[in-house]
Amino acid sequence: MLKTNTKNLINWLGGITAVFLVTFLCFYQLFVDSQYQRLPLKQFFTLTTLTSAWQQLTRHDVLPPTVDNTDKTLTITVDCQPTCYFSVFDLTGTLIATVPAIKDTDASAILTDLEIKFFDPQHQLIGYQTVSIDHPTFYVINFVPDLLQTIQLNLSDITTFDFVDYYSATQQIKFHSVNHQTGITADYFYSAVKPELIKL
Repeated sequence: MLKTNTKNLINWLGGITAVFLVTFLCFYQLFVDSQYQRLPLKQFFTLTTLTSAWQQLTRHDVLPPTVDNTDKTLTITVDCQPTCYFSVFDLTGTLIATVPAIKDTDASAILTDLEIKFFDPQHQLIGYQTVSIDHPTFYVINFVPDLLQTIQLNLSDITTFDFVDYYSATQQIKFHSVNHQTGITADYFYSAVKPELIKL
């Protein structure tokens, strides 16, 4: 009877050890350095590596890459006399596009005042908003120009949105919202090119 219990204990410990080793080897494959080489075991067992691993496993924020578009081949200026137009230049200073700051699907409806928020030369996108305090509106257009997005930034004076940043890698616009009745704040990602809203 003692031999049977000992044998069962050895089998049980062997099974647990085998499961642990297989799990560890699978998990270990996920850890690589900046050159996509597997981390040495000594580095793998450091507190920094294990803490980072735990954060990656437990946090699932929808965040775009921090390094965005690095294309600096184009620059942009805005002129609002009397209506607003964007002028796009290449590195030599040659004008390659003149884009009206439209505010409607009708290209003849052009703003007379605006604040440019982002310029994405890689995807040929321009983001800007009206200067109006009461009814600010955010627009995204391309060079055609096509009106891709119209976002009201003041919803009945109850909820307001403020532009935070633009991420070229995912073509997303980050806004911060405040509900002035409840005091609740939130962050959102709007797609610059299609109907898509993600609450963070």
